[in-house]
This record gives sequence, structure tokens and C-alpha cells, in this order.
Amino acid sequence: MKSETEWQQEWIQTQIEQLHPFFMGARTQEMTRVIEKARPVIEQCGTAAQRAVFFHYVAFREAMQNHYVVSEETLSHCRVALQASLESGLLDLIGTVRFGFGVCLLWYGDLERAEEQLHIAMTLAEQIGDIELRARCLSFLPFVPRHRGEVEEVRRAVSRAWTAHERRYDEVIIGHRSWVAWRDGNMEEARTDGLAALETWRSKRHIYAFKWTALWPLIGVALAQGRFPEAMNHVRMLLDPMQQYPPEPLLSLLEEFLQAWDAGQQDTARSLLQQA
Repeated sequence: MKSETEWQQEWIQTQIEQLHPFFMGARTQEMTRVIEKARPVIEQCGTAAQRAVFFHYVAFREAMQNHYVVSEETLSHCRVALQASLESGLLDLIGTVRFGFGVCLLWYGDLERAEEQLHIAMTLAEQIGDIELRARCLSFLPFVPRHRGEVEEVRRAVSRAWTAHERRYDEVIIGHRSWVAWRDGNMEEARTDGLAALETWRSKRHIYAFKWTALWPLIGVALAQGRFPEAMNHVRMLLDPMQQYPPEPLLSLLEEFLQAWDAGQQDTARSLLQQA
């Protein structure tokens, strides 16, 4: 017969395992329900590994609720998860949590520390042969130089990811490649890659919140080629509630653009989008 502690551990594990499909489907309400129910028990009785996984999900639930605008509170949950993962001594878990911390630091705007955590996570992935984690790191590392506007660094990061054997996030890399082509002035290549990335995301079940990776270069191409209805459609996709929103004041500007376009004020709409 199982002891009370064994039953409790099984219950905790069941709660944690519920969070993954909710996370993949961006179902934050369901995540909140599980988190609020399980948190007191996990904080008091969870193992280090359980606390690491749990607070990793807590951080990403908060990030999703805020359209991936990351707060200091979210980072504090990342730190709790990281400390617990280090206590567990499980290298695969430490790598996953460091990756998550790196992603949250990226959206928080701390690019230097984000890059550091992503590189540590990738080193761990290579050390233990975690192909999935390495692929995720390779797909996210180009975001760092892209936020800095460093075209050549993005080009190198994309090349490294594209030549990796475990290419699992091709659509993200293609989105970055679209941006590089757009910055190079190669409009046709930028459009082809951007549309290819969107089509791949459309065919997948899980929700990808960073489609702006491809949408921004597509908007740039559409404006350059005078395809304003096409640009408008891409902006609508950019402002989908499931997507990471652009920062202010850009978000308000894009919302004004759509309002003007929908009201038939096309000249005003064009002017607003050119400002973006």
C-alpha cells in the first residue's frame, strides 16, 4: 500500500503534467486553475525537480497572459525555477530552465544576460546530447542580434542553425532569414521566405507566439512594393491576441492604422504604417 507521501507525490506530478498541453495550446486560464490549486502543496512538499518545472510553467503562464511582455515578477519565478533545477542536479532540467530564463530575459530586454543563458543552455544540451533543447536554443539565439539590428550576426546565427543536423524549427529560422533578406534589399527572397514560414506555422497544431519573426519583413516588402492590402493583412496577424504584441508606442500606432484602414481612410492608414 502506498504511503501518504507517495500519494502526495503522485498528485503533484499529475498536476505538473497537466500544464504542458495547456502551455502548448496557450490555454492560460486552464494553466491558472492548475497553478492556483497546486502551488501551496508544491511549495511545501514538492521535490526540487517538481518545483523547477512548476515555476518554469508559472513564469511562462504570466508571460503568455501579458503577450510575452515580461515583468520583473516573471523573472523572479524564472530564478526560483533555476535555483530548484540546480538543487535537483538534473542536467536536462537545468538546461530547459536556463533556456526558459534566457527567453524571458530576451523579452524583458536584457539581451546580454539572455544570450548568456541561451548559450549555457545550448552547451548543456550538447554535453548531454539533448537534440530538442539544442534546436530550440539555435532557433532563439538569432533573436538577440536581431533586436540589436546586427544583420551579419543574424546571418551567421541563421547559417549555424540551418546547417545543424537537428533542424526542428525551420520556420523560425526561415523567418529570421526573411528579415536578413529584407535588410539586404532582396525583396523577393524576403517575401518567399516570410510566406513559407507563415504557411508552416499554419499547418502546425501548437500556437507560435512570435510570428512577427516573418511578419515584419513581409510588411516591409509589402510597403516597398505598394501592396497595402497585403500589409494590412499582415498587421492584423501581428495583432492577433495569441501573438506577442509589439512594444508601445508601436502597438498603438498599428491599432490606429487598422482603424483608419477599416474606416476607409486609406491615405491616413498608409501614412501611419509608413511611420511604423
